[in-house]
Amino acid sequence: MKYTNVPVGDIKSDQPFRGSPEALDKLAQSIRNNRLRESLLVNPADMRVISGHRRHAALRSLRILHVPVAFPEDVLEACEAVEHHLAENVSTYTLPMSVREKITLGRRLCDLPRLACSGRFRYDDRVGRAIGVPGAIMQRIRAAARLAAEDHPEPDAAALNARRILGLMLNAAEKPAEGWTSGQSIRALHGYLKAGDCPPSLGEACLPRLQPPPSAARRNADTEGTGSAGMVPRARNEVRRGVDTISGACAGLASLVVTHMPPEEADYLQREIRESQKILRNVMKSLQEFSYVSHA
Repeated sequence: MKYTNVPVGDIKSDQPFRGSPEALDKLAQSIRNNRLRESLLVNPADMRVISGHRRHAALRSLRILHVPVAFPEDVLEACEAVEHHLAENVSTYTLPMSVREKITLGRRLCDLPRLACSGRFRYDDRVGRAIGVPGAIMQRIRAAARLAAEDHPEPDAAALNARRILGLMLNAAEKPAEGWTSGQSIRALHGYLKAGDCPPSLGEACLPRLQPPPSAARRNADTEGTGSAGMVPRARNEVRRGVDTISGACAGLASLVVTHMPPEEADYLQREIRESQKILRNVMKSLQEFSYVSHA
């Protein structure tokens, strides 16, 4: 970590002050009387504040010319600084972060350089632990953010779709669909992202699991003589697209040369494949209940 003083005008903050004008005045008065207890954590690449937006606003209101900042060398160093700040800072002027604000902080941390020798180190898990958000949630939200191309002034259809899903993901992080956890809701939305689709609402994204399937006997009665035509067109298309995605992924994995794969890469793939097997077993069970699979 590199500590130095920089002109306050060189530091950028894309987050407005959280709190009332009176709270800003109190924080500024506290800094004036007791000095700044912790340096601002700043990304040296673009001089944007990672942690310390409220302190930055208070310093600007005091018209201080130079302020102390800390430049982390990599994401792990920044995570340690954030953990220390969140654990030690119990000041009267500190406000608890919402889930959305934690995720925003996590995305800033992930923008920092990574160690060259880190291999398949799970940075999302490390960042998630620092901010108190599961690493899987961070990973899926960052995937949506990458496709969303938020800084691009003229996004294409895929970017617009990713932006809508990213908004739903952030809503799900704060208030998931009824009967679901935030992780389950975001995982369902991530499935839409990979399929290039977007549900009209968070509730509809989670609808298939919110509504329990009917019994096989009732399903047979409802769709007798109709086959797959008994499904609504949207559901039938989504099932087919999902099966095509699974088939393509399996074909891609089968074509990989894994004999010289690093151990950490192999461990990661095994973990993901086992998780996918659980999902596919549940899908197969549902298909059997609906009598889509014959028991020959």
